[in-house]
Amino acid sequence: MGKIDMRRTENSETLADQKTIVKEIRGPSLSRMEIQTLGARIKDLTLSGVKILTTVPRGDGEEGSSHPCSPLFGPEINTHYNLPQHGTMRDSQCKVKENAKYLNTLALECNVKGGSYPGVTVCQNFDLGSGLFTLETFHSVSAYNLSSRLIGVPVNFAEHLYWNAPKGHKGVKINGVDVTKMIEQDEIIEWLPRNKIEIPGIPTIILEQQGLNFAQFWVGKNSAGEYDTNYVCIEPVEGDPKTGFFGSEKSLIKSAGMRQTTIRINLEKS
Repeated sequence: MGKIDMRRTENSETLADQKTIVKEIRGPSLSRMEIQTLGARIKDLTLSGVKILTTVPRGDGEEGSSHPCSPLFGPEINTHYNLPQHGTMRDSQCKVKENAKYLNTLALECNVKGGSYPGVTVCQNFDLGSGLFTLETFHSVSAYNLSSRLIGVPVNFAEHLYWNAPKGHKGVKINGVDVTKMIEQDEIIEWLPRNKIEIPGIPTIILEQQGLNFAQFWVGKNSAGEYDTNYVCIEPVEGDPKTGFFGSEKSLIKSAGMRQTTIRINLEKS
């Protein structure tokens, strides 16, 4: 199999044609998040006064911000639904589900479709605690999504995170291992339920995950071939896209089924 082109492209025309609403939520201990309903994009995440996730101008002229990749991450390999790379959710309008019980929580819901794909319903809960950010994502399939010949709907979900990197991607470490070359080569690793992320210029971060057992690395370049220096992408994903996880039996969510993933981010305690 040849190398998959994992370069990021945004559907600017689709995004421009829809109404953009940004919800700002402030939590305790100088924590805040900005969530855009169009594409369920995390425009900003700050914990204890430290910017963790960011929105950046990229060297290729596009704007980058953290967003979900659903129903797939990367391009289609073994399926023929005619889905765009990274799926359609990042370009879809999400509905706000009001929940007054939890002051620092935002819940979004999106019906994710595209091409001949049967469709899934995605709910994301963004929660901001005292120096802690939690993102729960639920993919569910209703009976009407499936014809009698289908046993399930494939999903390979990822959260494409743009991490604040004021000194660039060089020297970034995951669990004590320097991953600079892996970032430059767009590599993917299998990582732990609890991971230590060291990005030069900001305090050490702890990321805990459930159901997102791989991490994809990436950083963009400008027209001169120079790496962008203000962010790094470390993207939790369910399955390795290069092995054709999307469409495999493990990727299927059956009728009336649901699958949950969780990301928790906080600063390492000194």
